[in-house]
Amino acid sequence: MSEIPPSSSHAVRAAGLTLAGQVGGLLLTLVATVMMVRSLGPAEYGSFTTLLAVLGLVMLLPDFGLSPILIRDLAARPSSAGEIVGSGLVVRSVLLLGVVGLFHMLAPLVGITGEKALMMDVLFTGGVFSGRILGLRNVLDGVYRARMTLGIPTAATLIDGLVLVGGVLVVVSYHPTLWAFVFVYALSPMPGFLVSATGLFHTLRGSLRVNWLSVRSLLKDAYPIAAYVGLTTLYANVDVLLLGQWRGLEEVGFYASALRLTSPLQFLPLAVVLALFPLQAQVVDENGDKVRPPFMIGFKIVLSLGFAFAMGGLFTGSGILDAVYGETFSVAGRTLSLLLGSTVFGFANLYVVSFNNATRRQSVNTLVFGAALVVNMALNIILIPGWSHEGAAFARLAAEVLTFLGLLTAIRSRVTLPSWSLALRMVLSGVAALALGWMARPLHPIVNAFVVVLAVLVGLVVFRFFAWKEVLMVAEAIPASMRRNH
Repeated sequence: MSEIPPSSSHAVRAAGLTLAGQVGGLLLTLVATVMMVRSLGPAEYGSFTTLLAVLGLVMLLPDFGLSPILIRDLAARPSSAGEIVGSGLVVRSVLLLGVVGLFHMLAPLVGITGEKALMMDVLFTGGVFSGRILGLRNVLDGVYRARMTLGIPTAATLIDGLVLVGGVLVVVSYHPTLWAFVFVYALSPMPGFLVSATGLFHTLRGSLRVNWLSVRSLLKDAYPIAAYVGLTTLYANVDVLLLGQWRGLEEVGFYASALRLTSPLQFLPLAVVLALFPLQAQVVDENGDKVRPPFMIGFKIVLSLGFAFAMGGLFTGSGILDAVYGETFSVAGRTLSLLLGSTVFGFANLYVVSFNNATRRQSVNTLVFGAALVVNMALNIILIPGWSHEGAAFARLAAEVLTFLGLLTAIRSRVTLPSWSLALRMVLSGVAALALGWMARPLHPIVNAFVVVLAVLVGLVVFRFFAWKEVLMVAEAIPASMRRNH
């Protein structure tokens, strides 16, 4: 295999393809989800969401933090790709078999028996081939990511989404049952897996082999990362599991339907991370001086985007849910508003986590998310019994705020944080945008929400939330970085 192309233009193309695949996959999944929710109703969709939450937690164990280690080793030793991939497949396969066996031993203790256990078996099978879950597909795609040749994984991701939408459409039209949707979800990633595997095996041309020293090295290096991955996965699913346990599957359906609408927004901070991650890694001085403006401009961008969507959904949550899913789901309007409110901090947290990764401070992320998980679980335990899905949404918002404060505290010695005057400018732009939204309330709720989003962004520019010198310095830094790499 050839060396990784070093040019920045290649990296930009790779980042663009990754973003395109992420956006396309998220939007296609959202379309499929809307059809499923409208067809199943709150209770059965809550049951489906609970199964997916359990699947996400269980399938975390076979990953064991391997994914980033595989990409790192493949990038550092491209000539040994066959050995690294072969060893990774062996480790992942053994762990998958062990986890499935362990699940069947423990499932009765948590009430997963009979039909639910069979559904989990079907979902396990799909998870092995899925890019959405940490199965064998992630090992194969690691080669493409390490070489920054992401055309095949991007195509595979889009194929996954198209097959899922097509399958859901057929099920909705002819046989809209929970079992049918489970089968469609499990089978939809298989065509994309075949595309990814065929391209990879053609590239490796029979060089796959297993080196037991490599197996041992992978497990040893992956162990520290497994803790962070485990914390973040549990953090993302604990509210669904507790809500289902204490308030029933119908309440999970209301909560999950609102949460799903916020998922496609994640491509926005991801785009900023992809654009600035290499630059962040380059601008950290060897002597530990403060990071220069590329951090600040990216931080302001993700804050402004999150704040705009939070304001857009502040008073339109019920109307949006009614328009997308039907009147039954409008009771979760405040839940959607709270979840959109958490995007202000969630976007910023994703960005700061990326900064810590770029500057080799991953341990900070683990510590902060560990503390946030404890708070999230405690608040869910306190709030869910009395406030159901609204309590779960508030717990998530509070946990995101805590994570935000913890991450900022941890990095304040390395960056210059925004002043309080910037927070005031955000408030002024939000108030002005909400006033405009109130005047535009006869409009469709979704249109009204986007009017407020755009008004917030315009207001931030008008109130000089962004300094021209920051924009100009980054504009100068990126071409300079590209010239150095060339």
